[in-house]
Amino acid sequence: LFRGEGGVPKEAKVAWSCKLGRWDLLFSFFNFFATEFHWGSEVVSVRVGRRSFSVETLLFDALKGRTEERLHIEDPFQLGRNLHCVLRLENEYALYNKLWEAMQAMSRLEVPTGLAPVETLASGRMAVLS
Repeated sequence: LFRGEGGVPKEAKVAWSCKLGRWDLLFSFFNFFATEFHWGSEVVSVRVGRRSFSVETLLFDALKGRTEERLHIEDPFQLGRNLHCVLRLENEYALYNKLWEAMQAMSRLEVPTGLAPVETLASGRMAVLS
């Protein structure tokens, strides 16, 4: 696990490529958080780097609010800080709904509202994302 001390670990110095185009990658992001991610029990953790659940005490014992049915985002440097603290519960619901709406729009090959300049909203899929 990366603890922020010293240099970049050799495990982090890897080359990778993504075979997905930008459109498919963005759709996969929205689809994951709208349909696959377990809101309330799974933790977004860049420190751990894999899908993890808040009940994994060896990883998240210090994470505040980890037993609440809320979105859990671990601060990678302040391990006790759950970044859901900056969202009110109603904003968390709004975030989930916007992720769902974006996934639905992209499944119809429409650019999600808010991602396209106003003049391209009517034209559907943007060339920039293809």
